[in-house]
Amino acid sequence: MAIDSNLNVWVTGLETIDGELIAEGECFDGAFGFGDDDVRSYQGPVVLLFADGRKETTAEVTMFHLARRGLLWNLRIQNPPAAPFLVSSNLSLSGPVLVSLDIRPSAEARRILDSPSRRSHPVRTDGILGMLSGDASVANLVTFSTRNISSGDELELSFADWDLPLGVGVVLSVI
Repeated sequence: MAIDSNLNVWVTGLETIDGELIAEGECFDGAFGFGDDDVRSYQGPVVLLFADGRKETTAEVTMFHLARRGLLWNLRIQNPPAAPFLVSSNLSLSGPVLVSLDIRPSAEARRILDSPSRRSHPVRTDGILGMLSGDASVANLVTFSTRNISSGDELELSFADWDLPLGVGVVLSVI
């Protein structure tokens, strides 16, 4: 499902296999991370957003699937940061910013959040991508955004990988 026509991949692990840099992670579009249906690669300018900063560079990113490992990405990037980090073709994104949320999930979202099979979920709302961790009441959200986030803001969140409404998250604090 297309969400914003940008490459957006949350990289959680990196390893080198046969001289190629391979990334494990999560995508924000329920498919392959490239923002448009049926796209399997990207070449061009990217921003890498990580705990210690931001780096604009060029990259070539392709995806592939391995049995028992799932979806992976081949990254051709000069001097990538240590994982975790976001690689995005949306150069206007900033972050990461850690936000504490009071969540008011839908019944279906509550079942997903309470499931022990997954500890974090890619979520999105207008101008914000994030990785949500926690339970169905209070959670932390690592955000990447094109807008400011303040305490008291109400965010209408959706699970990015299923385009399923999560519910309202009230920002308790911006850390």
